[in-house]
Amino acid sequence: MDTFEEYTGDRAAARQMREGLTVLAGRYAGTPLGDQISDTLAGRTSMRELADDPEFATLALQGAREYLDAWRELSPEQRAEINRQAREIDAADD
Repeated sequence: MDTFEEYTGDRAAARQMREGLTVLAGRYAGTPLGDQISDTLAGRTSMRELADDPEFATLALQGAREYLDAWRELSPEQRAEINRQAREIDAADD
């Protein structure tokens, strides 16, 4: 099983995590955090090790707060549409 899928418990979530980490690896390229993210993507370190890194944890918490703020600004119709799309993606992965 894919290490990201093991971590998330879900194929679609694992794909999204990998895509997000790829963006972060590029954004933080040349820094210790960027190197650690790249090592995780390459399978040299585990997702759990990355999640335990205080700098990454701070970054993840900031991202979660931004996501929550954006989610709260959506209308109920927009939220329903996002949920519908997520269900379609999940069904396609099965």
